[in-house]
Amino acid sequence: MAKFEHRLAAVAQDSTDPCLSKLEVAKLVSQSRTESKMTWFRALGLSKLVIAKLLGRHPGVLGLSEHTLESIVLWFEGLGLSKIDIAKITGVFPNVWVLPEDMLESKAQWLKELGLSKLEIAKVFTKRPTVLGMSEENLKSKTRLLKAGGLSDRDVHEFIARYPHFLTYSVEKHLMPRLALLQEHIPPDELRDTLMQSSGWFRESMAKFEHRLAAVAQDSADACLSKFEAAKLIGQPRTELNLSGVALESKMTGFKELGLSKLEIANVFTKRNTVLGRSEEKCKSKTRLL
Repeated sequence: MAKFEHRLAAVAQDSTDPCLSKLEVAKLVSQSRTESKMTWFRALGLSKLVIAKLLGRHPGVLGLSEHTLESIVLWFEGLGLSKIDIAKITGVFPNVWVLPEDMLESKAQWLKELGLSKLEIAKVFTKRPTVLGMSEENLKSKTRLLKAGGLSDRDVHEFIARYPHFLTYSVEKHLMPRLALLQEHIPPDELRDTLMQSSGWFRESMAKFEHRLAAVAQDSADACLSKFEAAKLIGQPRTELNLSGVALESKMTGFKELGLSKLEIANVFTKRNTVLGRSEEKCKSKTRLL
């Protein structure tokens, strides 16, 4: 406040226009501060749109010294992040500039204790910046859930490094219902492998998740797939598979026409599951080539 009053008095005194009111002088001080921060963030690589988003949500940033801002940049650079990465993080999670540095450091330390390397920690923050604003207890509740699914400490490290988006889901509303359904369909000794293979389980809406699981569980029986193999199939990313009952039946029919047995079809599905996402015409074009 003292610094603000000093600057206000200085501008009022130095102004060449003796008709400026105190309100107009205050606007000049505020405008000068805004332009200074805009210039600083532009030099960092932020677009005008991202800067507007940041200042609109957190006008208090205008009151931060450049030393404070630069210390945050240095902290990120210490993890190996570039200015481009910092700009991307700001675009997704502008709150990062108003978080205490010790809060940022506590997240990095927690991930380090899980076994993640500096490079893996940087990957978590760039891919899912909102993790920076979560409480440590919130994050720990999610790793406890993975351990309840049979994952070891080493597995948890590998899982989080590979699927950082897992940390952003709600435990009660999203993760627990899906894990309960997996435990219902998959034997305990096979659950760990199913979880480790893919995070596709956690991306779907609950209704779609249940529908797909039921469809695969029912239709895979005809293809000689075990529940575990069916579970592994449905766990794949949506971009690779179309696992409706119709899709499975269509693929099975095509392979039967080629003369494959049920056991051979099951082998194709489990070893090359991306076949399920390919059109029938694409599959036929390859048999014609042979």
